Amino acid sequence: MSRDVIDFDIGNTILSTYDENGFLGVGVDVPGGDQSGTSTFSVLAPFGTFSRPRDPSTTPDGIRFGGATALYGYMGSERFAWAYDDVRVTPKLPQASKGSWGAYADTGRSSLTVMVLDGTTGSFALVVPHSTSGATSVFVDVETVGQEEFLVSHGGGCELRVKATEAIVGDTALALALAKANTVDGIIAALQTLATGLSGLTGPLAPLQALGTALQGSLAALPPTPTTKLRSE
Repeated sequence: MSRDVIDFDIGNTILSTYDENGFLGVGVDVPGGDQSGTSTFSVLAPFGTFSRPRDPSTTPDGIRFGGATALYGYMGSERFAWAYDDVRVTPKLPQASKGSWGAYADTGRSSLTVMVLDGTTGSFALVVPHSTSGATSVFVDVETVGQEEFLVSHGGGCELRVKATEAIVGDTALALALAKANTVDGIIAALQTLATGLSGLTGPLAPLQALGTALQGSLAALPPTPTTKLRSE
């Protein structure tokens, strides 16, 4: 069928397939149903993204249900489609705050891989469910000024939390410090001891007091040394 104007309609995808050149096409339940004899529609997607909808579910007697909503159109003899929401997926997604943007992978399971850029705080979250139970998550929290942090959490319990002045690695079941100090801490401690000694000199070495006092002041002005420790420490 050839159309002289662009003509749009709404339907549901019933299949998806790649052609010999690697281009994705979808079948759409256009008027006429299985007897319409239409070929697949070329899939278009927003720049920088790609997706492929899952096939509809089927009842024991062969009736299809579900499937992604599709906006499809004709331009001359060309046929195009844009896949949108799937009613089987929507109830599984988190409710978005105003201004948010998200993406997901429809695995067909009860828990989906979901990525969200939060419109309220600007934070980022990625949750990847495990094949059995639990999920691994990545969270960049910028909600509170001065307390921004990066968190990677494994469904089994281990976490990596990175803050402005420390990195914490651990599990609630562990209680030993991964690292109490590092080489920089040792050097600073040695300089502090030296500065204290110099500032207390008397007699012929008294002129070195000023050097010790200046060194103490410089060490006190240093920013906190990043530390690595367990969450439970």
